Amino acid sequence: MNSLLGGRKNMSATLQSLERDMSEKQEALIIHTTKEYSIFKQMPGNRPLSEKHVLNLMKLLSRRNLLMCRPITVDENYVVFDGQHRLEAAKRLDLSICYVTVPGIKHTDAGMLNSCTDDWDFNEYLNFYTVKGHEEYVKLNEFIKNHNMTIARFYYMSSIEQKELFDEFFKLGEFFIYDDLNSYIEKIKKIDEICVTINQLIADGSFVFTDNFFKACFILISVKDFSMERFIEKAKIKSTMFVKKTGYKDYAYILSEIYNLKCKKSRVKVDVD
Repeated sequence: MNSLLGGRKNMSATLQSLERDMSEKQEALIIHTTKEYSIFKQMPGNRPLSEKHVLNLMKLLSRRNLLMCRPITVDENYVVFDGQHRLEAAKRLDLSICYVTVPGIKHTDAGMLNSCTDDWDFNEYLNFYTVKGHEEYVKLNEFIKNHNMTIARFYYMSSIEQKELFDEFFKLGEFFIYDDLNSYIEKIKKIDEICVTINQLIADGSFVFTDNFFKACFILISVKDFSMERFIEKAKIKSTMFVKKTGYKDYAYILSEIYNLKCKKSRVKVDVD
């Protein structure tokens, strides 16, 4: 018993010591700024830069520079452990990069550091601006809920112009709905009818309610002069073709094959790209 108590005391002392060390290091983390980009070094084994991510960051930073809120993390030798995309974007825009130095940080800490600093996804931004009362976000949130949608499905159905508004302004709180929502409603109704029909034809049709199947249905109903009657007629004949797949392109292929069944003169090409 004494040995056990002694072990607990030693553990408690060790934890207190670690907490003091961590507190001291946190106090030492000072945010620095510089335009001397050449001092920074790439961490060996780090993921390659994503040009798309860099360009998106540049768009955001051009509108509002919030680099001070997200300084990059480097070790005492200026090796970048977190923030290589922010660094590249700042460099191209000739902006001062903000950084904090963490002496003793190891390469093995990079994965944990990145997992703790994941960016918000669209759903989190939607919730944030909805709570803040931004009218367009409230409108979008209500539309998604009322039609049993997801923001991913809404984005996929969007026009090119609407997608650009998502990409450029959604995170900034300046997004607005450009498309006619009534056109979405008609498409949603058609997709729902397809999914319900297939689900009734096969034993396990749970996959028809996934995002991938939704995307495949959207591709199908987008073909010129799409006929729901024609599809349902063919679906009843070849219901065995409806099986679970891993991607939307596979589902789109199945739907197109069924839609074109015994229709040599009126076959349609379903574009999945």
